[in-house]
Amino acid sequence: MATEMMRITIIAAAAAILLFGLTMELTRRRQLSEKYSILWFATAVSVLAIALIPGVLDGIAGALGIAYAPSALLLVALMFVLALLLHLSMVVSRLSIQTARLAQTVGVLRAENHELKIRAKDDTMRSSEPSVRSPTDAEPPS
Repeated sequence: MATEMMRITIIAAAAAILLFGLTMELTRRRQLSEKYSILWFATAVSVLAIALIPGVLDGIAGALGIAYAPSALLLVALMFVLALLLHLSMVVSRLSIQTARLAQTVGVLRAENHELKIRAKDDTMRSSEPSVRSPTDAEPPS
């Protein structure tokens, strides 16, 4: 039983270190914003703490009234994933609204630009037309 627990601890610690390294690399390459990387760094540290500090998982399970400690870990992980999904859904909703507003603004600006081009073309054509003078407009001979 002790060797199995040690193997689980090593696997969990390796997963936490891998998550930490992956988050750092994605942040460095600007594929993950700093705002979200903090969340993932906190997750990696939490997993590492649960893996390396004995009794943490049992304490969490006892506080939640769960008899089997790995079930508590599953519950905590599920709650984290649900919170993350809710947050990302809010971000996507906000970005969708901003995208719609930007598309409307671009449409209005294109229409205004098109109208200005037509006016400029008409003004250019009027100024390049030869003016026709009536005989009364002619200058008197000097």
